[in-house]
Amino acid sequence: IKGMGVRLALDDIGSAYASLLRLKELPIDEIKLDQGFVRFLRERPQDLPFVRTIQDLASDLQLDLVVEGVETTEILDAMLTMGVPYLQGYAISKPLPLSGLQQFLSGYVMDTGRHPARLFGLYAGTLKLHAAIKNMLLINATQLDIASLVDGHQCRGHSVLHRFGYGDDSHLVQLHNTYHRALGAIARDTGNHSSWKLMESALNEFLQALLEDDSKGGFASKIGNPRV
Repeated sequence: IKGMGVRLALDDIGSAYASLLRLKELPIDEIKLDQGFVRFLRERPQDLPFVRTIQDLASDLQLDLVVEGVETTEILDAMLTMGVPYLQGYAISKPLPLSGLQQFLSGYVMDTGRHPARLFGLYAGTLKLHAAIKNMLLINATQLDIASLVDGHQCRGHSVLHRFGYGDDSHLVQLHNTYHRALGAIARDTGNHSSWKLMESALNEFLQALLEDDSKGGFASKIGNPRV
């Protein structure tokens, strides 16, 4: 089949029928993450690491990744913020007959808005960025610019919070800065176990505050609804 030029996709990665062992046994070109990890991300944000891990795996194996179950604008924003290349779900379109698909594609405009457009998107982006920074701290912290790392104002998250209307004296910006100072402390001494615990605590406090503000919808009136 491969010799005929047909591309192969492994569907429903993460479900009982799509073992990761298949990636070792078959010449797969594309994997599709089961929608069970994605549809209810807003209610179960703890599932986001699964998305990021499969995203990293697909990248390392040079496979295309399609994330299924993108049903809401919030999840769409989160996936775009994380840089997921291919998305599938009602937030983009419902299943269409051929004639409807042709009409949809003829008028479809790629979302070129700024992301994240919501606090939940910032939550997802922070998790992905944190994983990259943590890996660098564990592998070779000397490659990091400590002065920039410790200064939350130099992080993209700071400008995003300002875009959402949060000033430097707001609780979210202050928690974000605390998290970056904790990262800086680890960069100076990666062997300090207490510093790692303080950093994880600061990160979790910032992430929890993002979710709480997002659930209140307090920032929505400041930026409006994102265009999809």
